[in-house]
Amino acid sequence: MRVLHLNLSYRFGSAGSPLFALMLALTMSWLASACSSRCRPGAVLKDGRCIPVSSAPDASVSMSVSGAETTVGQSAAGTAGPLAGNGAGKPVAAGSGNSGSSNAGPGVANVAGVGGDSSGSAQAMNAGKAGGGSDSLCTREGTVRCASSGTSARESCVGGMWQSQAPCAADELCMTGEAAAASCVKVERACIGFEGRVTCDNDGLMLVCAEDGSATGSSKCSSRALCEAGIAAEKCALCAPKAEYRCDGATLELCGDEGQSFSKVMDCDTAALCNADAGSCTEATCEAGRSSCEGNTLLRCSLDATGFDLMMSCGQDTCDAEGGDCNKCEPGTRTCEQNNVLTCDTLGQDFSSEGCAGDRKCVGEGRCVECIADRDCSRLSSADGCKVGVCESESCTTSNATLRPCNGQPGMCTAGSCVCTADCSGKCGGDDGCGDRCPNNCEQGQECQNNTCVTAGRRIYEECTPGSSMQGDCVSGHSCIGIGGRGPHCFQNLPCSIAQVSVFGMVCAQPCTPTEPNGPSSACPSAAKFCFANGETGSESDGYCIP
Repeated sequence: MRVLHLNLSYRFGSAGSPLFALMLALTMSWLASACSSRCRPGAVLKDGRCIPVSSAPDASVSMSVSGAETTVGQSAAGTAGPLAGNGAGKPVAAGSGNSGSSNAGPGVANVAGVGGDSSGSAQAMNAGKAGGGSDSLCTREGTVRCASSGTSARESCVGGMWQSQAPCAADELCMTGEAAAASCVKVERACIGFEGRVTCDNDGLMLVCAEDGSATGSSKCSSRALCEAGIAAEKCALCAPKAEYRCDGATLELCGDEGQSFSKVMDCDTAALCNADAGSCTEATCEAGRSSCEGNTLLRCSLDATGFDLMMSCGQDTCDAEGGDCNKCEPGTRTCEQNNVLTCDTLGQDFSSEGCAGDRKCVGEGRCVECIADRDCSRLSSADGCKVGVCESESCTTSNATLRPCNGQPGMCTAGSCVCTADCSGKCGGDDGCGDRCPNNCEQGQECQNNTCVTAGRRIYEECTPGSSMQGDCVSGHSCIGIGGRGPHCFQNLPCSIAQVSVFGMVCAQPCTPTEPNGPSSACPSAAKFCFANGETGSESDGYCIP
């Protein structure tokens, strides 16, 4: 300390100068801070010794240097800011305890003050929070503390002040340990609210929770219910207390109070009759090994008497409970196999076979019949269709068709025969309806035209006598007119056939090609040997025949 005093005197003047006092105070403040950092957490340096905070209520260290005193502790001010001023002044007292202030007298230029405000003509810059109190000030640079124990918020000592720093991770909380040391502790969410106790999460994990919310142990239970049932014993329950039954062979057992073991309830007759789900012994449902029939199904009681075993499915009415098997058939019954009749023997275990005779067929319950439908009797039907083979009472017979056309020939079926009645009424020829021609039965003065008797008259190209109608004395379907300067002749009325042409749109005549104008033509019949040009077409090559 003496060496430090002489060195300061050499550099900053006599011990009585203001500058010397100020620099000495700053130096001692730095030494006190450096020394205090060597003390353990929870202690501060005082009079050259580290003492517990509880032994130093104000947690401060005081030093006197040539009339200038500085106090360093939890409530001390931060790093001094620069002072500015002119003129002479008196020695300066550097900041004190909780006030966190210092004054620089006038006339002190370009010196550093310790905390607080400057007065007079000199001005000091504030370098820290003055008088912040013990909760905002700190002494150990870099020290970390919990902002509030049990949360994730943390603070660190920076420049003598507690300042916020990054919080603990999402699954961690800040906890204050020994000597006020803060640390992030991984916690189980299920332990929140259960610190110092045992709890279970939703998946059945049993957690032993510490006071800080962390889990010091865990056990995976098969369900949450078994986990919660084992909390008292701090281990997973093996069963649901007083609620879960089990069968140990034929013995029915119930889960104990703590869910760690089972105790006997009763003994059942067989292991199969022990019903843990019902918590009781099931009564036998049948006599062990005995057969029975349910419809056509053969059943046998199981050896543990808890139900029936399916043995086989039998044919209709062949289940034999007494014999314990299925009969092949009912004794004396008959059935068909293709066209054979099968008859069951007296034991119901085999069949005898006999085929149906002739064209008969086996139907139903072993019956040989001639037919089952009309088609089976088609051999009895006649070619003309007037006799039809039909099946009646499984036998073939014939039926007479009535009032229906005969097959392949004219006539109608009557009493099983094809009968055709000729119809020549009003006819003078042509088909009589039965494949023959009607006779010419026209009366005198009539002639047969188109199978019809008409009054006799002049034919085509014959001379005629006009009458009250265009027909005159021409045959029916003809007109009596004069064409080409010729006298009246008979011409066929419209419409014309394919082999005829229209004459002035009035009548029809045979077409021809004139070899000379309106001259004779060999193309015309002898009764109409002249071929006249057809004035309708205007072509010299087209003509028609006239007498």
